[in-house]
Amino acid sequence: MPLKIMLSAAEVSGDVQGAALARELKKIDSDIRLFGMGGEQMAAAGVDIRLDITDTSTIGLLEPIRFIPSHIRSFRAMKALMKNEKPDALLVIDAQGFHMPLVSAARKIGLKTIYYIAPQEWLWGTKKGVRKVVEAVDMIIAVFRREYEAYREAGGKAVYFGHPVVDIAKPSFTPSQLRSSSYVKRDAPFIGLFPGSRRQEIDRLLPVMLDAVKIIESRLGAVNPLLGLSSTKFRSRVEKIVGRRKVDLSIIEGGTYDTLAACEVSIAASGTILLEAAAVGAPVIMTYRLSPLTAFLARHVVKLDRKLKYFAMPNILADEKVIPELIMKDSTPEKIASEAISIIGSEARAEKISRGLKRVAAILGDPGVVSRVAGSVVDFLGGSK
Repeated sequence: MPLKIMLSAAEVSGDVQGAALARELKKIDSDIRLFGMGGEQMAAAGVDIRLDITDTSTIGLLEPIRFIPSHIRSFRAMKALMKNEKPDALLVIDAQGFHMPLVSAARKIGLKTIYYIAPQEWLWGTKKGVRKVVEAVDMIIAVFRREYEAYREAGGKAVYFGHPVVDIAKPSFTPSQLRSSSYVKRDAPFIGLFPGSRRQEIDRLLPVMLDAVKIIESRLGAVNPLLGLSSTKFRSRVEKIVGRRKVDLSIIEGGTYDTLAACEVSIAASGTILLEAAAVGAPVIMTYRLSPLTAFLARHVVKLDRKLKYFAMPNILADEKVIPELIMKDSTPEKIASEAISIIGSEARAEKISRGLKRVAAILGDPGVVSRVAGSVVDFLGGSK
């Protein structure tokens, strides 16, 4: 009998990773059955998607409240699906808030559990949090070496093959091809805008990014802003914000890595996009804003600023400030614009950032990560031919 694996991705970034994994699993065994929760990317990769909550992903304490009723319904639907389908395993991707209770529910009904892109308790959490993950998960697929070591030391069955962005983040054509497109303003710098893959990030960060573009234009003249759309579901939301700010830009669907590679500098929300920039070697500025209450609790209760020297993952991995970080009170149009202008105007600074990002890319591992992950999953479940 072919393996039957229930996959679960609750966010756009998880959907991308789930799709890449699904394709590799199908290469190992074309008869493998993959179903569960995900988005448009996983569906295109051949996963039988029963639920999709990727456009309701949030971060923070107050922000998720509006989605609690729908997430409870989705959680119950996933529990029912596990009981009815009786898969060989539940494999969840990222999204700790939704998935930790789900893997606990899966264990109670006797399913094997696999966590891919596991909770970052090793980074910002506690030893107790690390142990909770270990107790609930049969196989932890770590994407950072420090993460792997933390879960192994806590007694978890953890494996490590590198980070999947080294396989996924590859431009499909050269920067010069993008620069020859019909909408390009000649001899003007390219600026990438990546406001995130959550509604709240887009609402909170995109206006700031667009105002920064206006400042850059006022100082440098014409520019080519390219907005990388994380999901087609957010197009109308993005278009409304861009329309209100009256910024002339091009919205790029499905061309994240080409956009990163073509731009003199990109402005991005904190998240996987920063590691994708590292894989491409493209200069990027990280910016982020939390709600005031979430920021207060992060600082005074969780004490993140004491636990972390840096907040952007490339900087954390390198243990140095490879890329600029502009968060909370520093996440202003003026400061973002000043950093961008400095990078655009200084070939030496841009090259220094690119070199730093290439060092980070080396830390992320060697190509073939997703293939090795897929092989380990099949081997763990005893399904290899």
